Amino acid sequence: VRTGLDRDFAAAAPAWREVWQAETAGGAPAPPAARGMVRAAVDGFLDRGDAAAAWEGCRTLLAATADAAADDLVPDPRDPALVVTEGRWLAGRLAQVRELADEPLRRDLDAATLAAVDAAAGAGTTNLAALERLADILGRLPVAARARLTIVAALDAAGDPTGRLAAQREAH
Repeated sequence: VRTGLDRDFAAAAPAWREVWQAETAGGAPAPPAARGMVRAAVDGFLDRGDAAAAWEGCRTLLAATADAAADDLVPDPRDPALVVTEGRWLAGRLAQVRELADEPLRRDLDAATLAAVDAAAGAGTTNLAALERLADILGRLPVAARARLTIVAALDAAGDPTGRLAAQREAH
């Protein structure tokens, strides 16, 4: 499918969902090739101005960011000399999708990203690593501020055990 996306995007694009489902059946983490296929689909949809289809791919990767794959280095097809983390790649694509989206799609994107932040914040057990990953991924989206404030609140409530808050306060 990945090669097909490069050669005949229109013909191959519908297959990414099926391949993703097969690769992640039973809750298995997505292999790098499957993640690359979704990234190629998202880029293809964005190139064609299809924000809704690009959002579907971004949403798929966003839901899979609980694993460390968001920190994996991936090539950026728009600049062959550039390698970024998948999280950074996703941050840029989410910003593009939001920019292209109509109002209903923008509301859906905002609600889904807010739900991801709330899930990482959990019911009394904040997952700081997940929140930090989300704050990076959501960097330019409005909901990113909520992720950052939740991180600050969790560190503050814990008495700033690592000294990170104190260091940030001194720096600013």
